[in-house]
Amino acid sequence: MNSKRRWWIVGVVLLTAAAVLSGILPRERIPSYGGRSATDWLRDVFGSQNATGQGAAIDAFREMGAHGTVFLVGALGYHETLPRAIYRRIYVSVPALIRRGWHSPESQDTLANAASLVLMNVRDADPQRTFPNLVRLLASPHPRTRLYAAGVVEIYALNYRELDLAPYRSQFMAASHDTNIWIQRHMDGVLTAAHLAHSLPGTSSQTNVTAR
Repeated sequence: MNSKRRWWIVGVVLLTAAAVLSGILPRERIPSYGGRSATDWLRDVFGSQNATGQGAAIDAFREMGAHGTVFLVGALGYHETLPRAIYRRIYVSVPALIRRGWHSPESQDTLANAASLVLMNVRDADPQRTFPNLVRLLASPHPRTRLYAAGVVEIYALNYRELDLAPYRSQFMAASHDTNIWIQRHMDGVLTAAHLAHSLPGTSSQTNVTAR
């Protein structure tokens, strides 16, 4: 079999795989700003080569308002999956000519981390609506999702004093026993902001709001 025919077969197989994967991966309504989708802006948060690009991405999400916030909370739950891992392998194994127009297979964990950074730097017009969804992510089976969510939950607890945090006491307590020490520290900050710190023996009032 000659080289040209072999690459033609490979291209057909890969395009079929891409079509299958597109049916597996969730589709959602994605907001946009300035002619670019929220996903594209999110890639710029850590993908841009300069701080100006990151700042522009954050500004874009500010302009998107509530729709951007909903998107970002959803992006916090991004995590690596088998279909995405397969796509990454496919992407790096085919010639550039064939993969022209394909999205670069960025790490889903990186996008989730980017979403947490943006949520810490934009003002939420309706935090009461957003907060329950953030708290639910504290119980995610994915460790990085819990970490990124914990950082954002702490920021919300500190910055949106109008939030009633008491109903979420049990979720905060459960998260405070996470094996990740940074999640524990974020929960220290949340419990202190909620005046529930006494619920944890030895809880420190020191907070750390940096996403890692």
